[in-house]
Amino acid sequence: MRRWNRYLLAALLGTASLAAPSLGTNPAAAGADTVRAEVGKPLQAAQDLIGRGRYSDALAQIRKSDKVADKTPYETYLIERLRGAAAAGAGDSRTAADAFQAVLKSGHVPAEEKPALIRAIGEAYYRDKNYGRAAEWLERLAQSGSADAQSQTLLAQAYFLNSDFAAATRVIEAQVAADRKMGRVPNETQLQLLTNCALKQNDQAGYVRALELLVTYHPKPDYWVDLIRRVDSRPGFADRLDLDIVRLKLAVGLLHTPDEYMEGAQV
Repeated sequence: MRRWNRYLLAALLGTASLAAPSLGTNPAAAGADTVRAEVGKPLQAAQDLIGRGRYSDALAQIRKSDKVADKTPYETYLIERLRGAAAAGAGDSRTAADAFQAVLKSGHVPAEEKPALIRAIGEAYYRDKNYGRAAEWLERLAQSGSADAQSQTLLAQAYFLNSDFAAATRVIEAQVAADRKMGRVPNETQLQLLTNCALKQNDQAGYVRALELLVTYHPKPDYWVDLIRRVDSRPGFADRLDLDIVRLKLAVGLLHTPDEYMEGAQV
């Protein structure tokens, strides 16, 4: 998978953005969402470092805030949110997943920001090769109605890599159906994954259906060769259709050598 990009990290920071006026000295007097200077100043430094791509340095600043005693729930929420973004940027996916889950449990996350965090947790588990947990969180995103094509693709891949081929098939087929309904071309990689799911389940009919989609939307010679071979070799395939097979091979450019043309002419 690609590395976390800065746009995603900015989204994950969300309401963790800190401004100097939010810092106080007495959280009990100033309100539950006040951040003390000894917590807030290292977090401000960490946020600036994240913006400059210096994730390891940001984590060091976050650890300074984390060492402060008697942190309020809101201070802990900010620490975990920044820790998650910094860990994601640094490639520490396990820490990122743990931090973002703590953020979700904090009670401080606005509803509109929850889908981005849920997706981030799923992606973090995927990067950590914990495909079962990745599928669990990405499925949660899908059930919430907030999934896009990219996260659905990742969900299908997570199911496949976790050997849940039936679930991967379900996700891909739903996405392909949505694409076709909207007049979009289904993704070739998704259709390739669909053929692999069918093979893993020894579903020959499903494999042929996936090949038919591939030759419909991505008509490459290799797909045609495989599809024609499987159709031609099916039990009960009528000899009277041999001429149609030759015509199809000619139409899609699968006749190349003199012997192939000679055989076709004889048919």
